Amino acid sequence: MKKMLQTSLFALAALTISATAGSPYLGLSGGLTLLSESDVSDSTGDIKLSYDTGYNIEGAFGYTFGAWRAEAALGWLESDMDQATFMGVSVPIDGSISAWTAMLNGYYDINTDSAFTPFVLAGIGFVGAEGELSGATEDDSVLGMQLGAGIGYTVSSNVIIDLKYKYLFAQDLTFDGTDISVGGSLIQIGARYNF
Repeated sequence: MKKMLQTSLFALAALTISATAGSPYLGLSGGLTLLSESDVSDSTGDIKLSYDTGYNIEGAFGYTFGAWRAEAALGWLESDMDQATFMGVSVPIDGSISAWTAMLNGYYDINTDSAFTPFVLAGIGFVGAEGELSGATEDDSVLGMQLGAGIGYTVSSNVIIDLKYKYLFAQDLTFDGTDISVGGSLIQIGARYNF
């Protein structure tokens, strides 16, 4: 995990150094996390694991180049486990999953000649997740990607409020020899300040 954090910080520094001709901005957003049902596979068989609605928060530093934006973002998400289903039988489960994300994102803003600016986005980076079940915890770090879209509203020359949807997906996590699929939707509202 330490090595992945160092890699993310290096990527952020590289973005800062290379982006000498753009307009910098800072962003902060947060909202709901809707994790998809996980497939849990081990030697005993396959289990389906569902989650309650959770939350997320994310900070970003980026540069705008005309219609394009590039940013480095660090985020956190968490959701409680709801129930496990095995051979058609579902039982409540006491646990949670949390994760930090370190992503390099690219955006394309669609000019509408108005205060509203739709955009699409794609990103790649790392997901460091921790699962807690009945007091026991396991963690793993994997490659992650995200795709999304949203719309921004220009409040002033410096401030933009946006609403965005992102689908985050990652390689399977491995907790104590058990493979767990992970992915889900992030619905966020936030603001950007352009310098």
